[in-house]
Amino acid sequence: MLTIDRIALQATLHLTCCAIGEIAGLVISSALNWHQAVSIVLATLLALVFGYSFASGPLVGVGMSVGEAARVGWIQERLAP
Repeated sequence: MLTIDRIALQATLHLTCCAIGEIAGLVISSALNWHQAVSIVLATLLALVFGYSFASGPLVGVGMSVGEAARVGWIQERLAP
């Protein structure tokens, strides 16, 4: 059963995972002395990967295929405010 506290926790954890991916992308690109545009692209891609993996992990855990879970995660991201 989803309570308001559980929804708030999931949203916070999701955003935390996105932030971890973004920071990891910036750290990697800074360490490799990459151009700003490349840094932005890498940070954005890693934020999406980390966020989607957080959203998809529990779905795969209950028996969904990786493809189905990725699709649900994509839809969830698009519908999120």
